Amino acid sequence: MNSPKPDWPKFVVTAACALLTLCGTMGIHHAYSHGWNAHWYLVTQSNHSNVPTDKEIHVVATQEARASFPNVHLPLARIIQHWPFHRANLPDRLPRFRAELETEIVVEGDPRRVRVASPNTATLSGLPSTQWLKPGHHAIRVDWKGDFQKPHSQQWEHQPVALKLQWKTKKGPWSDVPFAALSPRQRTGFQPPLSKAAAQTACLAAFFAFLVALFTLLRPAYSPAGTRWRYSVAFLAVLLPLSASLRLHDYDVMPDFRENQDELFATWNGWQLLENGTTRGWSLWPGDYRSSVEATPFSYFQKKPLYIIQPYFEHPPLAHVLAGAAARYGGAKHWSHAKLKHTRLVPIALGILTVALVFLLGLGVTQSHRSARWAAFLAAFFPYLVLQGRTVKEESLVAPLALGSLILLVHHLRRAERPSASPPSRILSHAPWILSAVLAGLCPIAKLPGAAWMAVGPLVLGARRQWKQAWLYGILTSTTAALLLAYAAWQDWDRFWATTELQAVYRAPSWSMLRNALTTLKINHQVIDSSPLLFLWASLFACAARGSFSNTRPSMGDPPFPATPDTLWQPLTIGAVLYVTAMGLSAGTWYYGWYLLPVVPLLCVSGGHLIARVVSRPHFFWTLIILLCLVLPLAQFPVELDFLPTDDRQARNWITGTLILSCLPAALFQAFPNRPFRSLARANTLLALLMWAGLSTYFTVHYDLIYGQIDALTR
Repeated sequence: MNSPKPDWPKFVVTAACALLTLCGTMGIHHAYSHGWNAHWYLVTQSNHSNVPTDKEIHVVATQEARASFPNVHLPLARIIQHWPFHRANLPDRLPRFRAELETEIVVEGDPRRVRVASPNTATLSGLPSTQWLKPGHHAIRVDWKGDFQKPHSQQWEHQPVALKLQWKTKKGPWSDVPFAALSPRQRTGFQPPLSKAAAQTACLAAFFAFLVALFTLLRPAYSPAGTRWRYSVAFLAVLLPLSASLRLHDYDVMPDFRENQDELFATWNGWQLLENGTTRGWSLWPGDYRSSVEATPFSYFQKKPLYIIQPYFEHPPLAHVLAGAAARYGGAKHWSHAKLKHTRLVPIALGILTVALVFLLGLGVTQSHRSARWAAFLAAFFPYLVLQGRTVKEESLVAPLALGSLILLVHHLRRAERPSASPPSRILSHAPWILSAVLAGLCPIAKLPGAAWMAVGPLVLGARRQWKQAWLYGILTSTTAALLLAYAAWQDWDRFWATTELQAVYRAPSWSMLRNALTTLKINHQVIDSSPLLFLWASLFACAARGSFSNTRPSMGDPPFPATPDTLWQPLTIGAVLYVTAMGLSAGTWYYGWYLLPVVPLLCVSGGHLIARVVSRPHFFWTLIILLCLVLPLAQFPVELDFLPTDDRQARNWITGTLILSCLPAALFQAFPNRPFRSLARANTLLALLMWAGLSTYFTVHYDLIYGQIDALTR
């Protein structure tokens, strides 16, 4: 019997993609070789002989991969996230700082004059007396002093701290020095930002993916299923490290540590639980507890104190323990000494796991590797999941628990609908839904509204008349969730229920949460463009509706409804709707960005399936929706691209022409369904999706710059 030949065309395409990714990540790694060597100092005031004097404490030495510091976020993060707790106390205001920046500036062409512009005190030194730099490498140094509490400057767009390095030729105006013109000298003792380490990780992972393509795809394809798995493994080998790199880039800088103070009580409570088994956290309403808790004001870089209460039962402990473990492993010797540069690694790791679980869930629901890969692609680059997924919130743990529960439930449903000729043992046949029930039961231990996922299994199994398993599923989830009651009994039963009641009734009930969950996308408190969220919800409802009519037969001569071959979208739809409803009942009119973290990965499964169908058979309507909801909303943020016209009429004509040209191939294929138009439409859709990935990366990497422009751009 002759062995099959290797699938050379697919191998060449996959290997080329892996090689392109390798080259791209190597380029990113090369980009991080530019920037500044920086020493960051904390400036405090001490009274020596009753004379106030400034005292400087060295905080950290870093290598900064940027040319300018146009806003306060990165300098503030460098000081706060490396705060020397053993040498400085926590203040009741934002501190002062000093930074020593050193680099070599590379001048090419005409001589240039260099200057620094800043609302703070910034001195440029190391230049020749003539101030005109001839072509070549020149060592420069900037001594930068600032106060994060300083009143905002209108000229600097209300930034209390900023710095720009600028240059000019004899005939040209002042302009910002490009990033590639700075080449910091390598020195010992400097800590490169994790973004550079993330680029190195992505580079190695891309090379690993290339090896996977070389040594696995080159082997003969003995079965189509084996070939599809090889492509998926190679795809994930590239995608997951890229997703990790994107999430790790300046992860301790943005979102700003002041945006979401819930990260503090999560970490503080987890640290305290691991320390001696007691609970501690800050509360918005300490007075409502009367004398049942011990409330203590605590200053943490702001004049308005946080009220620390003991015991603390406002949120379940499971996610807190993970964040507290990261804080302790990072060296925190006190509950208030936890730093986001350590604790945010927990939600980032959970976010990377979520991307892999989205692939598995998509594969289980659609039985299509293409749909599953597109779903993981959406989850990996979706800006909301990248940025909001960095914050230390309970929803970051609810998401993988819910996904894991649904994966096992869908696996059980598929096995029940299509029993194999040789069924596994009795224990193995029941293992998927049992583990699914356990994971669903852990969701409320991460966050109480996660109890909504406990109802998904019984409802779905009951709809399929599997009554015995539905009852057993509910009993298992309840038994697992009862661990939270055991925790309450261990800590303080009465205070636990009093706190839970206060949390449930403090906010006025409202159905606005359902509306917001459908139409509003936030990162913490910042509203970003909600068009991608509308696309994901539309894709879920479209997939669920088509699946629900899968058994509909034609009547009175009507053609059958074009349906998917199964109805496994029901667990996803029921889970998403139930969780949003549970959040609406408990949150009332309060709505924050992290509420949707467990729901958006589910929506990525349906979005990936829809994209796979559009790529396989182009469709004008859905191509238009993809462009309008995914690509074009993000295209408004790279406002510094030179080829974009500045005149409003020209910009309108440019955008309209681009939209028409992008939709034209799909329209031509629907009008004239032949192979050339299909290939053109598919290539156009793939190009649009790759552009979306690039724009998403731009949005994520430059979020500290875009943060202040979102309100104006999304009106």
